[in-house]
Amino acid sequence: MEAKRKMEMSKVAFKNFNAASYNRFNSYEDNNEQDEGEVANHSSVNVVSGANSLQVRCYKFTAVCSILLCVLLISAVSVLWLKFNNLTLKNNDLQTNYSNLVLEKDQLQTSYKNVTSERDQLYQKLNIDKNHLQTSNKKLTAERDQLQTSYNKVIVEKDQLQTSYNNLTVERDRLKNSNNNLTVERDQLQTSYNTVTVERDQLQTSYNTVTVERDQLQTSYNTVTVERDQLQTSYNTVTVERDQLQTSYNTVTVERDQLQTSYNTVTVERDRLQTSYNNLTAERDQLQTSYNKVTVERDHLQTSFNNLTVERDRLQTLYNNLSMERDQKQDQAKCADLVKEIEKLQTNYTTLRNQNEQLQTEKDEIRKELTNLAAQVRQGWLYFNAKLFFISTDKKSWPESRQECKKKGGDLVIIKTKEEQDFLVQQLGNSKAWIGLNDKGTEGIWKWVDGTVLTTEYWTPGEPNNAGNEDCAEIWGFQGKEGWNDMPCGNKGKWICDKPAS
Repeated sequence: MEAKRKMEMSKVAFKNFNAASYNRFNSYEDNNEQDEGEVANHSSVNVVSGANSLQVRCYKFTAVCSILLCVLLISAVSVLWLKFNNLTLKNNDLQTNYSNLVLEKDQLQTSYKNVTSERDQLYQKLNIDKNHLQTSNKKLTAERDQLQTSYNKVIVEKDQLQTSYNNLTVERDRLKNSNNNLTVERDQLQTSYNTVTVERDQLQTSYNTVTVERDQLQTSYNTVTVERDQLQTSYNTVTVERDQLQTSYNTVTVERDQLQTSYNTVTVERDRLQTSYNNLTAERDQLQTSYNKVTVERDHLQTSFNNLTVERDRLQTLYNNLSMERDQKQDQAKCADLVKEIEKLQTNYTTLRNQNEQLQTEKDEIRKELTNLAAQVRQGWLYFNAKLFFISTDKKSWPESRQECKKKGGDLVIIKTKEEQDFLVQQLGNSKAWIGLNDKGTEGIWKWVDGTVLTTEYWTPGEPNNAGNEDCAEIWGFQGKEGWNDMPCGNKGKWICDKPAS
């Protein structure tokens, strides 16, 4: 509007100048032609200079606006491209972490299968863990597919943004061409005032065209802004998915640690069962040897019994014959001796039969004891030195632990030999557990749960120190710290029970 107003003012000034020149020509007819030419040239130069100044301002304004828009678009494209590269790098890192987790999961599943074959009782629990891992794997696979889909969307949006950038570049070149054309037109306007009037209309048309193109460029800028917002939204979505994937990664890591812990626990229990099995096998061999000896002795006694039976029958026959002879000869003294001998043989026979029955009873008791030991070992008990030991896996206070031992038919362990101490330390490994020792009655006087006073001690150096009402004892299996330690009875810990093997 300002340019149009200036153009109209130029027209009015030109008309006024023509009117003034015409009056001056009528008033001063005597002036020479040179003066009239100078006046006309001076007026034309003024009009042309005003028009040229207006056009230069329009061109400069248009060029500055175009350059600013191009700079803004290039900056936006650069920022979006950098964000896209960062997202791509983070996506690759997450994919690498996911692959590592999958490999670690497969390794843990292999270890899980091996442990399951050795420990049939834990098969069901580990099978459930495996199903959980497979479910987590499916979830991670689905999230990976979603992340891949988002990545493809970002690629498509990047291509669209590149296309928009190319269009803006073409538009910039076209504006430069238009600027060159306007420069040529400006040179043509300087040649003639009449041509300037015609080209002024053309310039107005070009100005309108530039305005339309400016509006189109503004529309394109708005479109790019909308696409930038969409890309920002996609970036936020990818960020949320990255956080979800990170959460899933942490969950899988925790499950891997739990499975590793279960694997270590099962391995320790397998070693413990192997030791119990070896001890039980040795005891079984000893009992089998004893049983074989008893069987041989029983057979020997059975042979002796049979021989005595034959001898008894022979003596009975002899007795009968002697009785008949006694009746015939009335030899009372010899008959009395034979009766005594027969009674002695009868006593020996009775003694041998009782011994045979006793050996049979002992054999049945040994067989029953072996069956009972096998049942106790299947329940988790360990056999050592004619005693059964049970090491818990969960944790309770000292009184609660003693109640659990009583429910199992025993009590908290009483350790009175170096062999038992070393055996329990070996079974505990890098752990600790309650034992049946306390000084609740009188501080400093430690007694076992059966009421006997402590005589043989295996305290850790510096213990007991009663640091904080520590009235109950626990055994340590830590390397370099094997021994006993006093602790508050209310603390939670594993426990060890014992009971006689028979």
